[in-house]
Amino acid sequence: MSGIMGSVLMMCYFVSRSLPSNVYVPKWVCIWVIFSSIIVTWDVGFVLNRPHSIKNPIWSASYSIYTSVDTLYSDEQDEFLYSVALINILEVALSIISLLIFCSRNFKAAAILIIVVSTMTCSKTLLYFMMEAVGGFKHTRQNDYVTLFTFYLVPNGIWILLPLKVICSISGTLVRDGLKME
Repeated sequence: MSGIMGSVLMMCYFVSRSLPSNVYVPKWVCIWVIFSSIIVTWDVGFVLNRPHSIKNPIWSASYSIYTSVDTLYSDEQDEFLYSVALINILEVALSIISLLIFCSRNFKAAAILIIVVSTMTCSKTLLYFMMEAVGGFKHTRQNDYVTLFTFYLVPNGIWILLPLKVICSISGTLVRDGLKME
């Protein structure tokens, strides 16, 4: 897993060096969009290929701990996780479109689409947390607090906090730009 993650980070670094500068979308946002698209695509592959992915060494190495912390990921009959994976396909497609728009130097349009994608990401993750809470924590209650925090709250919390930071960063710039007097 660390080799794959290192490759993803290295790719993000080299791609970010060739990104054009602009006021609407900071480079760190583009790096996040690229990074998250790769991770989400990997996750979609895992979820949609269950039960084969659970036994496949390519995925099992990266999901063996997580499926024991969050048993929903190993529940092949769960429609919610499958539905989230299908929505993730749309999210990744919109992310790629936003990057293509960005590279065509239509920065404002790219910024708006990135806000839409970030809202999807944040909302979906909040819904995932709420489903677990409303369901009585049936997929995570077997964990001690340290395990729950380290392998569930932190990794999933990233998918709330970073999209929120993206939304705030880009929205603030768009609003300031919209308020400028000509």
